[in-house]
Amino acid sequence: MVALADTEDLQAVMRRQMETSDLERAPRLLDIASQRVRTFTGLEFTLATSTVTLRVRNRKVRLPQRPVVSVTGVTDINGNTVSYEWDGLQIIDLASTPINSFEINMWRGGLKTVKATYEHGWASIPEDVVGIVCDMVAAALDSPPEDVGVQSETLGPFSMSVGTQFPGGVRLTQSMKDALANYGTHVGTANVS
Repeated sequence: MVALADTEDLQAVMRRQMETSDLERAPRLLDIASQRVRTFTGLEFTLATSTVTLRVRNRKVRLPQRPVVSVTGVTDINGNTVSYEWDGLQIIDLASTPINSFEINMWRGGLKTVKATYEHGWASIPEDVVGIVCDMVAAALDSPPEDVGVQSETLGPFSMSVGTQFPGGVRLTQSMKDALANYGTHVGTANVS
């Protein structure tokens, strides 16, 4: 999957000039940071077309990725076309008036799942998402890999160091999670009445 930011974006937020070693590590760290953002939000962000199988609830389904750009088709699990109305956001309403005997019989048997094909994502990644990915990588680049996750405490003549290793030192902090909260999505279907 494509990283949500590139090395040019990263250089723009760095407080120093990137060194050769930074440029070598940056693409992998950008991939890791992008995946952490995608995992946290449940969104892909990049413009894509997906076909997903969704459970029908109250003759409606909720598309899992946002923003939805267009819905190109809905079928049952056997590939038969199903009539639908898209609300322009995330909900596909399957309760439109049946136009043939197949659709009338389909509703009598109870349509449990459908396959929806739709386009979703942003043409350009939102600036705040790019900024968060770059902040994560910049912090990782400013910490030597051998010191990642190390926390030290000193009390008089005593010193203690503990910590855990994170791949590449890329961390999604609580303040970053708070900033990404508006992008969160519900996975699966919704009870919509």
